[in-house]
Amino acid sequence: APYYIKVKRRPFGAFGGVLDNHVDTTPIYKVNVQFDATWTEQPLDNDTSATDPVYLSEFGGSLTNNDYVIVDRDDSPKVPEYIKVITPLAQQVQKFRVSNCADPDEDVFVVNSVTGEVQIGNPNIPGSVLTINSSLNMDGGCGTLGTVEFTGDTNAGTNVITNVQVVTSGKTIADLQRGDVVSVVTDSSPLKIFQDTTVDFVFGGAVYLSRTIIGSSSVSGGTFKAQRNERITATDGGNNTTFDVDTCSGTTTIGTHAGRFDLNLAWSSAAGILTNANLPSALNDDNIITYGYYADPTSIQSNGASSTIISTAAGSGSGTLQIALQQIGEGTGKFTVGDLIAVGPLTSFTSTTGQIEFMTITDVVDGTNTIVATRAQEGTVEMSHQQSDVVRRVIKHERQSLVVDAQIRQRLAAGVPTDYLSVILERGYISQTKLDYKQWLRFSNTSSGVEILTNVNGRLYGKNHTSQMDEQLGDGAKSYREGSLTVTDNLTLEGGNFVIYDSVKQTKLFQFVNDDGHADHSGLINWDAGVIGRGDLFLYPTSCPENVITTLACEPSFSVDNLGNVTALTTLTVTGVPTPTPTEEDVFSVRNLGISGGSEYTIKKDRSIDAFGLQNFTTSNGARHTRYLSAASPEADLTLIANIVYMVNVQNTQTLIVTLPAAPKTGDVVRMIDVGGNLKYDTTLVIRTPETSGTPIQGDAVGTLFGDRITPYPSGELVVQTPNAGFALIYLGAIDSNNQIGIPTSVQGWWLMEV
Repeated sequence: APYYIKVKRRPFGAFGGVLDNHVDTTPIYKVNVQFDATWTEQPLDNDTSATDPVYLSEFGGSLTNNDYVIVDRDDSPKVPEYIKVITPLAQQVQKFRVSNCADPDEDVFVVNSVTGEVQIGNPNIPGSVLTINSSLNMDGGCGTLGTVEFTGDTNAGTNVITNVQVVTSGKTIADLQRGDVVSVVTDSSPLKIFQDTTVDFVFGGAVYLSRTIIGSSSVSGGTFKAQRNERITATDGGNNTTFDVDTCSGTTTIGTHAGRFDLNLAWSSAAGILTNANLPSALNDDNIITYGYYADPTSIQSNGASSTIISTAAGSGSGTLQIALQQIGEGTGKFTVGDLIAVGPLTSFTSTTGQIEFMTITDVVDGTNTIVATRAQEGTVEMSHQQSDVVRRVIKHERQSLVVDAQIRQRLAAGVPTDYLSVILERGYISQTKLDYKQWLRFSNTSSGVEILTNVNGRLYGKNHTSQMDEQLGDGAKSYREGSLTVTDNLTLEGGNFVIYDSVKQTKLFQFVNDDGHADHSGLINWDAGVIGRGDLFLYPTSCPENVITTLACEPSFSVDNLGNVTALTTLTVTGVPTPTPTEEDVFSVRNLGISGGSEYTIKKDRSIDAFGLQNFTTSNGARHTRYLSAASPEADLTLIANIVYMVNVQNTQTLIVTLPAAPKTGDVVRMIDVGGNLKYDTTLVIRTPETSGTPIQGDAVGTLFGDRITPYPSGELVVQTPNAGFALIYLGAIDSNNQIGIPTSVQGWWLMEV
């Protein structure tokens, strides 16, 4: 220093003045000059105001608040004025157009000279085809359409960021748009956000996300970033996006959840909304957010989460209400703290209209069937509740929806055109496909605060209102969704999870979870559905190597083959369900046992066991199957069954003859006891083996003449004349229980024990 620069005065010629009073330390700036001459469309006034609108005929590029324009107020002599740009007022973009030269003249190819945006085809000229005879390379972008950083408060497990403060210069919360991808910026934050989590809604100074935040704590003043990525998008020609690709992540969405509903006004906080005819203009407001509610499924059960008020409900504090009910339910149908309930007259639940009040239960008093609830929840207002009003638990859908369109349409009812309200929601799944339970849709205006509650009369087909549609209610047998994907060859997932949701996108019916980032480890399958399949099922313990599927060098811990053979490696446990009055209901059963499947082994809930062709082979107290015999017993009962107990009552001077089993096995036992006490010389119990078997008892194979025989009984026989005798006979055959053979015939037969 000092430095010297050489300059040329009046670089624009006479178009500019000369100053001779530049003092020391005068700042010198370098400027970039764009020599784009143009003219003004409107004259500039001569008033003394500090600002004026300046309308230029044309200008290449764009102007910002850091730019200046030099405007000549007089052609001769030239009087230039240097004007600083404060803000753009309007812009007429120059476009390159190709038209069809028809009547009317329609553009079929348009290029925006400022943004480069290209339009090919025209919706008024259907059938346009774009043919590319080479490769198509698309350079997308991550955050190239805009990035906004902001701070806020949030908790793990929620999808809301509150107390939002935008920190990006020149940006406000209004610059956050639906679909912007959100991430955590704070270093070492205890909270994490899943990939592809986007802004869902922005209102009330809060940002609602498309997915819940994960982690283990809460954060105050955390820093987040929302970036707008380049996308590839296709619509159905109407209001619904049917194909969307985020070029930054490659995440692709196919199809639309748009759903059409027949609704009826139940209640509104606005005095001017009284009938369905008032609703289209109110619901087509861009500030409308839609919430879905339906009655808890247990509410249709007698002991479920539905009751009536015993007497007029009374206030128990500011904003709370104490309600005495007929019953508070049982099990999963019992009212609990935190439940959302709907309270109102019975007609509000049985008809297509009627005001209700949503409340949240804060206390349940079991002894008096009383609940305490916080009033006026979910956009409703406090009502007066009387005896016999209904209290019913409701389920709020965890997601919200925008309104695509609302119209008053007509359908024929008994041949008469009848008006009805048709509303298309972007997320039709926030209300059930089949209306098994009472359903409501609530429309909340985030700008005006107006609340509208409607009753869902049913679902309708169609996702864009057209002049001709099927106006009749659907039964849900055919899906309302669109967006199938057909793959004609292999489908390979290189990592990641696979999830199938239910029809309202709240419950995961099937989920395959990957290896959690541990190479070659097993994944996890969860399902909430019935399973019908064919083939084998093999499960291996985690102690087996990761490549067990290819090596099969490990013993399965559980298997079922396609022939019905089941194998469990260690234990098999049936937990059962406890009950104070157990019945003979089956808990565990093995069937089709024995000859021709005539037997089963079944354990009952009352602990009794059916086995070996006998009911109550073991009783509920653990006793062995026991039968009573007398001369009055049926003839079939006098042929004895092995391994049970017989209580025998022989009357005075009678002879009761019973026959041992025809095909006994080694170890079979028949136990008998005389309970009559009448046995003596003229009162006899005779136990015989089958007549043609020749099977001995106590080594003797010849009997007596009992039973009016002429010749002695040609097989084993035991005569008992001792009163109250108790004994057991055990059988030894040609083969023992260890399959040992060679047992001498002299020792085979029935033998007394436990006399």
